[in-house]
Amino acid sequence: MSLIKQIRIAISVIIMMVAAGCLFLAVYDDHRFMAEQLQKKNNDNANALAITLSNIQKDAVTVELIVSAQFDMGHYRRIRVLSPDNRVMVERVNRAPHSQAPAWFQSLLSIQIQPGLANIQSGWQQYGTLLMESEPSLAYDQLWATSRHALLWTLIVAFISHMVSGFWLRKILRPLDEVTAQAEALGERKYITIAEPRTEEFRLLVRTMNTLSDRVAT
Repeated sequence: MSLIKQIRIAISVIIMMVAAGCLFLAVYDDHRFMAEQLQKKNNDNANALAITLSNIQKDAVTVELIVSAQFDMGHYRRIRVLSPDNRVMVERVNRAPHSQAPAWFQSLLSIQIQPGLANIQSGWQQYGTLLMESEPSLAYDQLWATSRHALLWTLIVAFISHMVSGFWLRKILRPLDEVTAQAEALGERKYITIAEPRTEEFRLLVRTMNTLSDRVAT
């Protein structure tokens, strides 16, 4: 394998490693941000709905209608109302969440958050406890889309870098080809000199070969 190919591969690998690290950090930050937002949503919505339920005439049908309306308007995994003795009074559960993100991705970036809890009052007495848990499928979908786009751009940048590095390296290493041609010419008793390149290491090599060619010629 030529030196140019080896250097191009090394450059591409380094770029891929850096891009993979940036991709991981970006996805990790998005994951943490979404988890924090879902947790805040759980807490805020639970408190807001608990206040609403505390201020109405509480019969089983009315409570269930309000809970169902909130469940249908939002994007929840579960809303549950428990009595003071932990008996389930009302419960709505999303048993078939839809997500475009594959299962392995959701397992890899599992979003673990606590349900929002709030007390429902009936006058001075506790009517029950409200539990609200948001459905994270939308967050998984956004993370999945972000990861795919970032990966695509990583591959594009790596490909462009691979192509540009090839052109750049051929230009930098061109003095080696000229020195090789000069050495072959010396073997054929042709004493030629070549222009010194700007690269310091190659300039010293070319200067040495030019000096050798002049000495042999004389």
